[in-house]
Amino acid sequence: MNKSGLHLIQLPRTAMEQLASKFPEGVNVLVVPPQEAACFCEFIRLPKAGEKDPTTGLPRTTLIELLQEAGPERIAVKHLRKRGAATGITLIPRQQLINYINAQPAPEWLETEEEE
Repeated sequence: MNKSGLHLIQLPRTAMEQLASKFPEGVNVLVVPPQEAACFCEFIRLPKAGEKDPTTGLPRTTLIELLQEAGPERIAVKHLRKRGAATGITLIPRQQLINYINAQPAPEWLETEEEE
């Protein structure tokens, strides 16, 4: 419990539905959906064409450009393909990608706005 008197309890949806009627009167319950599973994976997949990555919100083309710019030294991308398959899966180390994005300098236009 924190100073505001709030408790954070993580429960599966089915358990929450079963317990909802058992809370005492006057107790407010805020149900918040869990974070997307992609946020906790070690690797994220390169999204399909026209889709955005749920972890970063970046489209496929922008991710590809970032990966090419970073190079394999900074972001060690893995490619998996089953024998005989025409296409494969591109896996991006989530933390390396996030670290690379966070290390990027602010754009010049943003720096000039802050100075004014």
